[in-house]
Amino acid sequence: MIGRLIRNFLNGQHIICKVQHVQAVHVACLHQCIKKKVCSAAVLSWGARMASSSSNRPSNRSKLSDEYSNNSGSQLLDAYHNNRADNLQLADLGKHAVAFALDYQGSRFIEQKLERASPAVKAQLMDELRGHVLKLAKQMYGSHVIRAALKSLINEISAHVTSLSLHKYGCWVIQRVLELCTEQQKRPVLEQLHDNVHTLVTDPYGNFVIQHAIEHGLPEDRERIVHILKDDIMKYAQHKFASNVIDKCLICGTADQKKALIDNVCVGGPETLQNVRQLMADEFGTFVIQKFFEYGTEDQKARLVDALRGHVLTLALQIYGCPVIQKALKSVDKTSQMEIIEELTPRACVIRCIKDRYGMHVMNTIFELIEPEQLQFVVDAIITSPSDSVASFSLHEYGCWVIQLVLKHCTEQQKRPVFEKLLENVLSLVTDQYGNFVIQHVIEHGLPEDRERIVRSLQENVLTLATDKYGCFVIEHVIKHGRAEDRERIAHSLHENLFTLVTDPHGNYVIQNMIEHGLPEDRERIVRSLKGDILKNAHHKGICSVIEKCFVFGTTKQRNALIDQVCADNGSGNPPLLQMMKHPFANDAVLKMHDLTDSAHRDKMMFAIEEHIPALIRLKARQLEHQSLTKRSALVDKRKKSNNNELLDD
Repeated sequence: MIGRLIRNFLNGQHIICKVQHVQAVHVACLHQCIKKKVCSAAVLSWGARMASSSSNRPSNRSKLSDEYSNNSGSQLLDAYHNNRADNLQLADLGKHAVAFALDYQGSRFIEQKLERASPAVKAQLMDELRGHVLKLAKQMYGSHVIRAALKSLINEISAHVTSLSLHKYGCWVIQRVLELCTEQQKRPVLEQLHDNVHTLVTDPYGNFVIQHAIEHGLPEDRERIVHILKDDIMKYAQHKFASNVIDKCLICGTADQKKALIDNVCVGGPETLQNVRQLMADEFGTFVIQKFFEYGTEDQKARLVDALRGHVLTLALQIYGCPVIQKALKSVDKTSQMEIIEELTPRACVIRCIKDRYGMHVMNTIFELIEPEQLQFVVDAIITSPSDSVASFSLHEYGCWVIQLVLKHCTEQQKRPVFEKLLENVLSLVTDQYGNFVIQHVIEHGLPEDRERIVRSLQENVLTLATDKYGCFVIEHVIKHGRAEDRERIAHSLHENLFTLVTDPHGNYVIQNMIEHGLPEDRERIVRSLKGDILKNAHHKGICSVIEKCFVFGTTKQRNALIDQVCADNGSGNPPLLQMMKHPFANDAVLKMHDLTDSAHRDKMMFAIEEHIPALIRLKARQLEHQSLTKRSALVDKRKKSNNNELLDD
């Protein structure tokens, strides 16, 4: 009972709103309980249940009832909506079946009952739906019923395959036919689809139907679709919807079918190579080419690489060409891979890729795929660039990621000159939105002496950096991943400025990380510091977050010490806990205390606030009344403004 009171009451809005809903009864009961020493938790708990039972009563009609059900005149459906159709069964629907099928709740009722209905009941329902199949299939809820009853309605659906395939909801029904029905049942459907492939593959709904035909049809069905697509593949590969159908053919087709599609693009002279490059740079063609690299033969991939020659840099810097270069590097053999990379090895090309939003992704793929020794061309370009330095690359939006790749993948000999340049600019990099990530990588991948130089710089400026928007990330990284001696030095400097840090929007995250990843003695010092001045400011968001961390990662002794402090009289006759309950951030900290402490200290928290409960209820009631008046006033002003506008229009 005490737990329920603390969780709901201290959470602010919930329990008070419930009490206010039946205010007269609940407040009177609370006063009586206080006089008679009855547990307040039990009373508030009862009040919450009573208010909840009245406020959470289901509405008479579903908000999602569609237009048909609202105007159908079905008395049975209306009774079902209003819970006046007890023990309703599928066989009871009769002439009301269509109205139910078009209704949100009614359609769900039919679907659920169909799963366990007898063949006779199913046949009865099908008889009622006949003549309405097309209408139901094109309606949101009706289409679900049709899908559930599909096997009994296949003959009626077969007469409208094309129109349903092009419809927003009807296409789902045709897809379910292809998935679930027997070959004999779906053969007439497939034949109609084959007659309309050109129309369906370019339709936003029809293309999904053709994809289902490819996936669930016979090999000869796929063959007929592939034959149609390959004859005009350039057109279809650049189409938003048809390109998805080509992808499905490459995924599900036979080796010969895949070869036929790819050869129609790759085989030929210079004009064919130009077509390949056109697809590589196209919004939708790029996905088709990527699938070509994934499913093509070695000879076909070689032809695709031929199309890349002389155009690697151009494509690498394009939004649609970049993924093609990445896919090519991952799909081809080592020789072809190095041919592609060779075009990017000149220093000017490397620099352009490093500083480009798409080229940077290509560089990332290169670092992942080839040996460190073969990455020397990137390191040389960075070190010898006439216009940029290692520091300027590290401060660049995209360049910083390539510097991190060098630190992560290259050999010690390769990255040593990069380390030296970075260590000369630690403070300027630490406080930069991009440079701070580079310094974190130095801490993670550098030698002990590199970390030592960085930690020394951080320690000398710890307060400035810990309260900096980006510098705090580096301090946190040292606390999480640094050596024990490094963490100890940083922690010592942080303890000297604890109050400043816990009240700072960035510094408080540093303290939270120290609580989570630091030594036990670090947490002990923080818990001791939370008493006194810091605890008086417990309504501050940063301090509340630190208190929560102490409860999550602290020892039982540390948790109990904090609870003893917040429950003790602060000299004003009231415990700090009472003030914390009135603030949204401190409220969360109190809930965390309640959840993680033992029963004895939960009782102590309850005892500290028990005599103040009536006053808090009155305070909350006044707040709710003020909010209500404010809302009503705003509504009146809005109506007056609307009326004035209407008068002006007249």
